[in-house]
Amino acid sequence: MSKPKETQTGSEQITKSSPSNGVSLDVDGKWGNSTTLALQKALGTPQDGFISKQPRNSVSQSLYGNTVQFGSGGSNVIVALQKKVGASADGKLGPGTAQALQKYLGTPQDGVLSRPSMVVEEMQRRLNVGRF
Repeated sequence: MSKPKETQTGSEQITKSSPSNGVSLDVDGKWGNSTTLALQKALGTPQDGFISKQPRNSVSQSLYGNTVQFGSGGSNVIVALQKKVGASADGKLGPGTAQALQKYLGTPQDGVLSRPSMVVEEMQRRLNVGRF
């Protein structure tokens, strides 16, 4: 058995090895298909690694790879995320959802997802340990 990797965040130590939820994301602040898939798993929505039917805006365009599929309507995983973080549940990832996620995860609240992003790093840490 290999020695677990450890990540230090504040005064809390998070171990990255065989987490109970089966997720092992790189904590790099880049929200791509793997992070989307882990989020879908954690929120109990269909798992395909894609966020469908999203408007083009500063937040949705800051995600990596092909995880965002643009269109109209909204996404089940974003509705579930919005309900979890206390945002208006319209299924569309935008500045309001980003700011609610930042508040929920205790990171600076500006409604922006940088590339890479501090709030995404924190989300990845929590997804890895099954505490999102």
